[in-house]
Amino acid sequence: MSNTNKSEPTVCVLNEDSEYFVKKPEFSHQFDSIYSQREAITLPLLKQAIRRKWPDTTFKDQLLLLTTDPTLTISVCGLVFKESKKRPNVIKQFQKDRSLTTLYKDDCKYIDPEDTIFLEDSHSRVQLIGNISPDLYVTGVPLAVKGHVEEAGKLTVEDVTTLQLPPQKKVAMSSSAFSIAFLSDLRIGSTDHDPLRLELATDYLSSLNAGLESSSSSSSSNTNIHLVISGSSLTPTRPIERQFKEFSAYAPQKIVSPTQELDEVVSRLCESMTVALIPGGKDPSNHFLPQQPFHHLLLPQSFKMSTFIPATNPHRERVNNMLVIGTSGQNLNDITRFTTLSPLDALEKLLRWNHICPSAPDITGVYPFSDTDPFILDETPSILFAGGMKQFEWKIVEEGDLRCLLLLVPSFSKTGDLIIVDPKTLIPRVVNFNVGLSAENAEHLLEDGKGATGSALLGHKGVDESGKTNQGADDDVVIDELDENEMEDGEG
Repeated sequence: MSNTNKSEPTVCVLNEDSEYFVKKPEFSHQFDSIYSQREAITLPLLKQAIRRKWPDTTFKDQLLLLTTDPTLTISVCGLVFKESKKRPNVIKQFQKDRSLTTLYKDDCKYIDPEDTIFLEDSHSRVQLIGNISPDLYVTGVPLAVKGHVEEAGKLTVEDVTTLQLPPQKKVAMSSSAFSIAFLSDLRIGSTDHDPLRLELATDYLSSLNAGLESSSSSSSSNTNIHLVISGSSLTPTRPIERQFKEFSAYAPQKIVSPTQELDEVVSRLCESMTVALIPGGKDPSNHFLPQQPFHHLLLPQSFKMSTFIPATNPHRERVNNMLVIGTSGQNLNDITRFTTLSPLDALEKLLRWNHICPSAPDITGVYPFSDTDPFILDETPSILFAGGMKQFEWKIVEEGDLRCLLLLVPSFSKTGDLIIVDPKTLIPRVVNFNVGLSAENAEHLLEDGKGATGSALLGHKGVDESGKTNQGADDDVVIDELDENEMEDGEG
């Protein structure tokens, strides 16, 4: 692979997607193998959690050994199974339109008061009642419970516990300044895509790496950037989604040009920084997780760059030894459809469940792995993110020496938000490219050479106490960087 970079970035990025690559797809396996692998790895850890938290309870190694005794307090562990009354019927949906792309509707909650929750292992299953809410779980979650078995054979729950956070490797901070930037959901080719806005973001990132940022910003100059692009970078046209005969009569330029534009944007960014490109739900990749990287024929210029990282979804990498893990958001979207959890709460649950996508294969489509469950977290990342979200939110989880930033990366095509994270503090800041700017004025500024450093081009967003962003009143501010004391108030 040739290197046509203008400058060699000093950010060292190690791609650890090997466990997500599907080299020889084989679909003859059943999905129960994934659950078996999940049990084999997580249940011994849950047993340790039970001994730590409930040492005085009677532990039952198998659900099959449960006996009816309301006076005996027991502890058991297994995987959650949830019966959702409002869950769409896959067979009926496929018979209706020969497609499953609209099986789950956006912004629709499949929650019902009559939903029931069970705990199961490889031998048996028991219904859980009492101090546990089905609205907070999806099928596949590793869980330990304490309670007693009623005469009806149901387990009345008194308390629950999950896995401990996995260990985290200590990272020696690099002496050279660097930042990790996040873009998501570019949707090139859709009506939401604004080429000018994307060009401004590209100019801005390039200027950061070249030390050309406006003096009004408090960021250090010549900051090395690693950029992660997640979510749907491309959006298929309607004829592609429907029928081939419509597609064959469609103007080829309207189909090819979005891919060419993405290739131009990514290859240009790769000239000054490392760029990881993660496929999303609308991109030309497989539908099920893990999604495989973009094909090299789609992005010929980008694949020539040594700084380009064609990533899988989920994606796992080490940036100057910092572990960064994330997805394009399908896992969070599916969990929030079947629970009352907010996206940020759901992301924290994934961390505490030690699993990136417990909803697979029940709700979220997944490749039928036969000998592993690659979505299990064996190490606490420094950053756990999800792309394609409606708004920017964040939270820092701290337990002992462990510290992890939970980050919701908003849709750039909807919000115009670019997120930049300081690796030393794990505090993110948002740069907005969507404030009161006409295309005519922006083109004039670009022609004048002001690029993305002109203060009129960039918006300002503040961070409230919940970690959410609010549109600022002062449009002259290029970037809002609160001091650490103010930002700490937004962690929670």
